[in-house]
Amino acid sequence: AHYRQQLNFTPDSLHAAESALRRLRGKADALIEAAGIDRDAFYDPEAIRAHAPENGGGFRAAWDSLRDDLNTSAALGETFRLLGSRETLPAGAAETKEHVFGFARILYALGLDLHRQEEKTAAPDDVRHLADERWAAKQARDFARADTLRDRLKEAGWNVRDRKDGYDLEAL
Repeated sequence: AHYRQQLNFTPDSLHAAESALRRLRGKADALIEAAGIDRDAFYDPEAIRAHAPENGGGFRAAWDSLRDDLNTSAALGETFRLLGSRETLPAGAAETKEHVFGFARILYALGLDLHRQEEKTAAPDDVRHLADERWAAKQARDFARADTLRDRLKEAGWNVRDRKDGYDLEAL
């Protein structure tokens, strides 16, 4: 929402935001790999200043939205529009790097470090294993076992949230 408008916070909007962050993280990973950029450099303000064009490059519309009274919703809309297009990366290596750092600049301006947030909530292997078992039990419609495993996850300090295609783990 625009900073001058009231924010309507609901559980659905929280889940939508989590989904959007996952999509942004996936796109960032793909762009970082395609451009051959180190992940740390992608978030480094000095590297962003050195490589991102002042006008936002391929992300100019998103950058212009941010510069227009900090219109974050329009900036994110433009960012997702561009990332969803088939022509996400320009042809040349120099243009690709500039483009990727244009995306990094938008994320930096919004205060989003997608990978740090991911690492902060990474579950240990034993918790992941329990969650995988629980998901398998749920798929096999063994709901009593799934509930037992959910309780064990809670005892270990983790909450599991189901999605249509899997689950998410959150530290309690």
